[in-house]
Amino acid sequence: MAKKEVRVLLVEDSQSTRITYKRVLEDAGFSVLEAAKGQEGWELALAELPDVVLLDLILPDIHGLQVLKNIPVFSVFKIFCFIRDYHRN
Repeated sequence: MAKKEVRVLLVEDSQSTRITYKRVLEDAGFSVLEAAKGQEGWELALAELPDVVLLDLILPDIHGLQVLKNIPVFSVFKIFCFIRDYHRN
């Protein structure tokens, strides 16, 4: 029996971070969907029903926690939130 491909939705506003995470995930065998904003991520999550959502909490349009509140409780995917904290010079 063929192994099911795990689909990951990556919601991250930083293009460079998104590219890096996508490359790492694809190299590990995951299929990656991408969103740069919270609304876009929420819509993709509902439309595509990924297996896992990697969600940045600090997004340009809505906070990641609001994205979480908008996702139905019966959703079948796992959600992991993250915040990148660094100082820009």
